[in-house]
Amino acid sequence: MNTETQTSTFDKQIPLQKNPNNRFLNLFRFIRDSLPFLQENERKYGGFYEIELGFSKLVILSEPELVKDVLQHQHKSFIKSPEYEVLSDLLGKGLLTSEGDHWQHQRKLIQPSFHKSYLQKIYALMLDEIVKAADTLSQKPERSIEINQEMMRLTLNVVTRSILGSQMTPDSDKIHDTVTDLLKYGTSRIRNPFFRLLYPISYQKYKSTQHIKYLDNLVYKIIEERQRTQHPHRDLLQMLLDSRMEDTGKAMPLRQVRDEIMTFMMAGHETIASALSFIFAHLVHDPKLYKKVQEELKQVLDGRHPDFEDLPKLQLLQQIIDEALRLYPSAWVVGRKAKESVKVGNTIFPKDSVFLINIFAMHRSDRFWKKAEEFQVDRFTSDFKKNMNKFQYIPFGLGPRMCIGNHFAQFEMLTVLAVYLQKFNMLALDEELPKPKNTLTLRPSKPIRILYR
Repeated sequence: MNTETQTSTFDKQIPLQKNPNNRFLNLFRFIRDSLPFLQENERKYGGFYEIELGFSKLVILSEPELVKDVLQHQHKSFIKSPEYEVLSDLLGKGLLTSEGDHWQHQRKLIQPSFHKSYLQKIYALMLDEIVKAADTLSQKPERSIEINQEMMRLTLNVVTRSILGSQMTPDSDKIHDTVTDLLKYGTSRIRNPFFRLLYPISYQKYKSTQHIKYLDNLVYKIIEERQRTQHPHRDLLQMLLDSRMEDTGKAMPLRQVRDEIMTFMMAGHETIASALSFIFAHLVHDPKLYKKVQEELKQVLDGRHPDFEDLPKLQLLQQIIDEALRLYPSAWVVGRKAKESVKVGNTIFPKDSVFLINIFAMHRSDRFWKKAEEFQVDRFTSDFKKNMNKFQYIPFGLGPRMCIGNHFAQFEMLTVLAVYLQKFNMLALDEELPKPKNTLTLRPSKPIRILYR
């Protein structure tokens, strides 16, 4: 074991603040509503403070340079925090939850499937699925939708079609409900120690087991269908099935293939759907912005579907996406646990200290953003992006474990918006914008109802 203290590469000495309040009062407020509670603490104690939640102690970071230090410069001194064990129940030891040599091998294997050059090859599949969904919606007799559910259904079909070469249209609604339940139970296990204590003997545990069995059956069905086919495929699933383990030279176990597929099915649709739902909500509540978007789409596309080469030309849509991911980062927090004694800022922390990188608070802090709580698409101009501190804006994470699917997500969101906003005129049915709700990811707090024609 290495007993030497790892030293921060960040020279500025930021003092560690402490929340002095009663640990059980803190826990109660954290369980009741984490987002405003953590934002309030960020305003009081800054971006580097320690807090006691019941019998747990956390170090909360929302100071960009310290976030960079933990996630990038000193990343080898940290592993994922214990909360990720909840995700492991569903995702197994996939790319999101694995560690060490196993993670490095899987990342190296999977990375080529998310290079821009490969995504360009599968873009036609992505576009076809999006156009098909929009056409299906246009044929429905009712003229109102809950955009959250529409986007969940669409993004699930996109990821299974373009990455896994399969389609799940008949099961989309049930998968949506299943994932929602699992996220709800997982959130309760992380935030509420009393629920966590009783969970193994609870009805929710039984339901979670049934939900995971249902998803497993779907995933293994995809694998079995692929193994029976004689047609050549060039997608992530085929790459996993053809790969060989470095230590044995044998094919990757089907359980590991399952874990990776489950990871990309869940991470590759639920997070994108939530971001798109927030974007549609803001557009229908802002007629002037909506009109500007329509003008850009008319100028760039003039009614046709976007080609891959068109996406960089949709600059206003990209700014809208950037701003939405600032206010509503799907991965709103990132947890790390120190593998050894580490120095962060001017403080030395012992092994096993747990750090929570509060991306949500950092993205909404008045210390880094003008009118931080307002949705302002004009802020993400090319000049602003060049000059801003890039570590204050990390919707896809940072460092070696940055989200592998960030380009996939950006291309999909641009394409969905371009197709739907050209095909439909949309109007808000809700009087107010939805508030964000934190489950394991960030979601709208209620259904977003939209009238379309």
